Amino acid sequence: MSAHSIEVTAGMLYEAVAQALAPMRGDEWVGTEARFRIQPLGQGRTRLTFEHLGLVPGFECWDICQDGWRHFLASLKMLLESGRGTPYELEEAAHG
Repeated sequence: MSAHSIEVTAGMLYEAVAQALAPMRGDEWVGTEARFRIQPLGQGRTRLTFEHLGLVPGFECWDICQDGWRHFLASLKMLLESGRGTPYELEEAAHG
């Protein structure tokens, strides 16, 4: 396993400027914000908090987005804990 480190001095914010979720409405994500906050807890522990501001249940993509974020965040956790994540595992299985 290789070690990687990133020094973060503040939260990270990403503003969605485009989306590629066909056949959903192409502009639902535009203007939303994905926020990642990293908080050291001590004793080698860290808390990562994620919010997708502006993503609301009324969007056509709500269910797929909820499932997608759940999958990718679980994959990120696995990567950080074991050195291997599975970010595209579901997509690869679907396309066989």
